[in-house]
Amino acid sequence: SESEFTNCVAWGSLAERCEQFLTKGKLVYAEGRLKTRIIDKDDWTKIYKTEVVVSNIIFLNKRSDFNETEGWSNSSEENKF
Repeated sequence: SESEFTNCVAWGSLAERCEQFLTKGKLVYAEGRLKTRIIDKDDWTKIYKTEVVVSNIIFLNKRSDFNETEGWSNSSEENKF
């Protein structure tokens, strides 16, 4: 399968949670709205950047972290069945 990446922007307490818990390779479900920014460069050209302004985020686990008989393999109670 092919992965695609999109820039996401979060603000306030949501941004603080992302800073605290997100690291490279973590799986997340991000929900929000698309926003396109226009950046004017010094040479009078414009760059268009489309980002997701995140309103909700759910931290996910990789399938390899899941044990069907015992639930999630980490010890956090919120991730157990």
